[in-house]
Amino acid sequence: MTIKFTKWAGIKDEGDVTSTKPPYLREGNNVDVDDEGKRVSRREGFGAPIIAGDYHSLWSNAARDLMLGVTGGTLVSIDPQNISMPTIIIRSGLTVGAQMSFDEINNQISYSNGYVLGIIEHNTGGTLPTVSKMASSTMPAGQIVDFYDDRLYTIQGGRVAYSEALDFGRAVPRSAFFWFPGQITMWKSVADGIYASWRNQTVFIRGKKPSEFAVEEVADYAAIPYTSLKFDASLVSSKVPLQGKAVFWMSQKGPCIGFAGGMMLNLALTKVVPQEGITGASVLRKNRKGFYQAISVIQE
Repeated sequence: MTIKFTKWAGIKDEGDVTSTKPPYLREGNNVDVDDEGKRVSRREGFGAPIIAGDYHSLWSNAARDLMLGVTGGTLVSIDPQNISMPTIIIRSGLTVGAQMSFDEINNQISYSNGYVLGIIEHNTGGTLPTVSKMASSTMPAGQIVDFYDDRLYTIQGGRVAYSEALDFGRAVPRSAFFWFPGQITMWKSVADGIYASWRNQTVFIRGKKPSEFAVEEVADYAAIPYTSLKFDASLVSSKVPLQGKAVFWMSQKGPCIGFAGGMMLNLALTKVVPQEGITGASVLRKNRKGFYQAISVIQE
């Protein structure tokens, strides 16, 4: 018997093996399928490592001219264009093993690991400004940091703290925070809101400032911690051009993308059996064929 495939729709391994019918593939190991589904090609092999050593929390800025990472108890800057250059120490004395979260706005990069919070400007380590206002305090550290609408948000467990507008190092401790009913595993903003997740729930938070926030559920499953990242929405193949920021994350039910307006898309729902895990990491890379690929590593 000869079966002719005229279009491939990708992997579908949910359900019994005998129920997988064309145009889906039951398995696909190191292969790429183009946007039209007409060509399956071998994926390129491994590239040379950028840097060797015991690193975690690797992150790069949007311009791709700065890379940060943590080794031991030290936050360092790595030159992605010249890996032979020695790393630059940004901050030492950090809690060993604590995952670092990053976000950037203009030329400022905020970092925090739940114990310390800092700001980097133009590849130079900076500390939070000295308190000069009454009833204000330095911004608390968080396991997650995110810039949204001229404020810095830090998330610790189920607590969300936010800075004063355009003053990222200061917050009013008695009022500049709110709580969610569970440990937050994702907090990533787009142009008009924030995607957040905890327990078995993912939501889109509409509004520009905390007093205007309105929470809308977009999924009844959670994001896997530390797998979310922001990227340019125009990279997504679409009949209608997309603009602005989008968010990618791995969930308990597969890879997801969140766009402005609260439009969320699960890329593999009902098609692929998801890999469960307690934490992970994701990266968006462009290969030599011109494809942009989201790669996630999940710790079970």
